[in-house]
Amino acid sequence: MRYLVPLIALLVSLLPNVAANHFTCNWGGPDPDPEKASFAKFCEAGQNYVNKKRVTFRCDGPREVRVADWGYLGDGLLEFGTPCNGGGYALTSQCQNNTSFWAVCIVPVGKTTKECKYLWRYDDCQWPETFTRDTLPKKVIIYYK
Repeated sequence: MRYLVPLIALLVSLLPNVAANHFTCNWGGPDPDPEKASFAKFCEAGQNYVNKKRVTFRCDGPREVRVADWGYLGDGLLEFGTPCNGGGYALTSQCQNNTSFWAVCIVPVGKTTKECKYLWRYDDCQWPETFTRDTLPKKVIIYYK
């Protein structure tokens, strides 16, 4: 019995690491451009400077939901939040009406075309590349289908 309490404490301390699956955005989806694959634009989200090491991306418009952030998950990491999982940014109707797939896009600094990755509505993911403050995209674009 005296070993049981420390064992339970150890298992509980490991639980967040076990339960928190995190993925790198890596699915290329049905088309490099979500609009050509009949995805609808959810929003464009510009940078909101927090400090030298952190930026949030919030949708333009009345809801101003946070769809991505930089520097919170780790140095240089751009993370896209979940659309529909607990606390997700999508509207309830977008999560209940079989809106299963989402696209997250950036326009890299110095380029004119967007790069996109796809995810399921309950996923979140980090962009496969890291960014500095100078190379961080000025906005992200979110699509859904």
